[in-house]
Amino acid sequence: MKLYYKYDKYDCTIKTEMKKNMWYNHEPVKLKLTIPLVDYLRITDDITHCDDEFHFKILVNKKDNHDCESIGDDGLWSIDSKVDRSTITSRFKDGVVNVIFKLSIFESDEADKSELRDLIITDLFS
Repeated sequence: MKLYYKYDKYDCTIKTEMKKNMWYNHEPVKLKLTIPLVDYLRITDDITHCDDEFHFKILVNKKDNHDCESIGDDGLWSIDSKVDRSTITSRFKDGVVNVIFKLSIFESDEADKSELRDLIITDLFS
């Protein structure tokens, strides 16, 4: 699974935090990724300036294992979420940190196939 934010992409995992006996207005999820510290600071700065909203795209392949109800099984998904909390590991090496975002997804849409094609072409030729 890949998270696309602006012009960068990162490997990530996403897991729902919904409990079966609870009702939710927005799906709570935990998003884990490993990114350079400078990118984390840039993302959190962007989030702060957008009233704690995090807008990103996530590419899901058929082989990716996730239990998130807001995201389908295959394709490029555009996610709008509210950040409940973000944490980084206290240990990091070479300026890279493990990040955990606790999010509440309030909207998700499958991106247009042409947008997915453009991302794949960019990845191939960069």
